[in-house]
Amino acid sequence: RIISLAPHVTELVFAAGAGKQLVGVSEYSDYPEDAKKVASIGSIFALDLERLIALKPDLVIIWGTGNAKHLAQKLRDNQLTVYENEPHNFEDIASSIEKIAILSDTEAIGRENARLFRQRLQSLTQEYQLKNKQTPVRVFHQMVKSPLMTVNKDHFVSKMIQTCGGVNVFADLKDISATITVEALIAANPEFIFSSGKDNSKISADWTQFPNLNA
Repeated sequence: RIISLAPHVTELVFAAGAGKQLVGVSEYSDYPEDAKKVASIGSIFALDLERLIALKPDLVIIWGTGNAKHLAQKLRDNQLTVYENEPHNFEDIASSIEKIAILSDTEAIGRENARLFRQRLQSLTQEYQLKNKQTPVRVFHQMVKSPLMTVNKDHFVSKMIQTCGGVNVFADLKDISATITVEALIAANPEFIFSSGKDNSKISADWTQFPNLNA
């Protein structure tokens, strides 16, 4: 009996072949589609601890960062088994699938899905990094429009850009996510701008008023 306390963890549990063992997930766990069928027990910021304990999980998997550290200790104080998961790079995702599969007794499925993940990653890297090696595409990731925010080289989005043969124009920012000015963006002059939002059509409207932008 597994409880996932982060959306990325829920996805990893399914990738490890243990989706049917989930008895509770955190809010916003909406992928894969079957994750929506599992009962939500709130977020790590507003968790129903009594309800969680009542579900009698054999394993609680938590995002091992920030305030979650305090929650992990509280869960252990209640004699619950906790696995803290915090991938920092794409290889960590593959190894996380394998580790969760071991804990869930679904090793064969987990190993195979981790292998396929590594295979896809290698294919992407070879196709795009080599293609753009001489002239990588200069990319700006619009994390939030107001205030205008982006990410540095340590963020997964930046690593994704690099994998696909691009270069993050704000890779050297001090903080993993930070507010920037429109002037700084214009000075960086990216060739490509994208957002994590579902409606990317709004980006064109935001930036066409700056005709000197290459993007």
